[in-house]
Amino acid sequence: MQLPKEWGLSDAGPVISPDGNTVAFVRSQLSGAADLYTVPLAGGEPTALTTDGKTTDEIFTPMWTADGKFICFNSTRSGPERTWRIRSHGGPIEPETVYPGTGAPSPDGSRLVYQGPSAFSGSSVWRASLSSEGGSVVEKQQLLNDSAYDYAPRLSPDGSEMVFESMRSGSDQIWKSNSDGSNARRLTSFTGIAGSPRWSANGKAIAFDYLPEGQIFRQVYTMDAEGRNQQLLISGSYNNSIPSWSRDGKTIYFCSDRSGSFQIWRHDMASGRETQLTRDGGLASMESLDGRTLYFSKLSGGGIWSIPVFGGETQHITSALHFGYWGEFAVTENGLYLIDSDTDPGPSLMYFSFRTRQLKPVFNLNEAPRKAVPWSANLGASRDGRTVLFVLGTFRSSLVMAENLQ
Repeated sequence: MQLPKEWGLSDAGPVISPDGNTVAFVRSQLSGAADLYTVPLAGGEPTALTTDGKTTDEIFTPMWTADGKFICFNSTRSGPERTWRIRSHGGPIEPETVYPGTGAPSPDGSRLVYQGPSAFSGSSVWRASLSSEGGSVVEKQQLLNDSAYDYAPRLSPDGSEMVFESMRSGSDQIWKSNSDGSNARRLTSFTGIAGSPRWSANGKAIAFDYLPEGQIFRQVYTMDAEGRNQQLLISGSYNNSIPSWSRDGKTIYFCSDRSGSFQIWRHDMASGRETQLTRDGGLASMESLDGRTLYFSKLSGGGIWSIPVFGGETQHITSALHFGYWGEFAVTENGLYLIDSDTDPGPSLMYFSFRTRQLKPVFNLNEAPRKAVPWSANLGASRDGRTVLFVLGTFRSSLVMAENLQ
């Protein structure tokens, strides 16, 4: 089964039917749209059971009923999250009235173990001060409150300010604060999702992407450092997202699926000309400080790659960046930081040296109940590599058993 080509390309949450013949799963896009699918365990073409495709409707944690006649799932389709069900061959979506949630039912369906509410209660931006680029930790400090749901922090070029994405106003918007998190103020007030902010090299402008409410395509915008002069820069009937500036400010790199899959493109600020740079996948990108090399990740994971800015051979730098962590890397003077999600006991900040070509651990990010948060560009660093910004989510959960459900 091939992944879809739409924005997101993500299939997740597979569960096998009680008779062992069918797999139910959720196919979602990074825009937020999600639908429930089934596919024969032996392989074949997936069948969509739901076709809402709305950016506001999340679907997750599918579960078969014990008799295999229904598939239950959690969704925000009518507002707050609750459990719904649909017949395994499709039909109307109905509120689930027997099972209080989705999890692991007993074979006879009379008992259910499921995760209790409030598993994820917020995320916040943290700062690590290091003794040197890739060196030991001098201090770690929380900059923003846990409950605000803050993401994608980036230091200004002079290190005095920080731009980030936040839900503290009720929807995802671009915010700015002093570098210590003080004096936070909102820069955008869109109806929809604004994210992935990036400073220009001179600190005078910010590029970001925006998904209007009810739409499925993200587009790239720019504004000045105070949130004024907001302008649509890159648009079309396809996704354009995750922008980053060249060091000379003449180019904005971005990912787009206009060619049928996500690739890295370059937008010339003077002429508006757009050029495709990668052919085998590309999502988040960042130019080296000397302006000669572009480092990038792929949605499918598999590490970080590089390509000469003006064309040339693509090189695989490291395999340590894994699926879901496509935005978790930052380029510095002599190397790059990234989050390796496969380390034990959990995701760790790693440093890759351009000189030695070696990867070494800096510190582990997981500190219960806080953990690293994937699916966003949640890592930033200063030019000299002595300051690293990262995002930790607060996770609190419990297991609940419900009995006598039949």
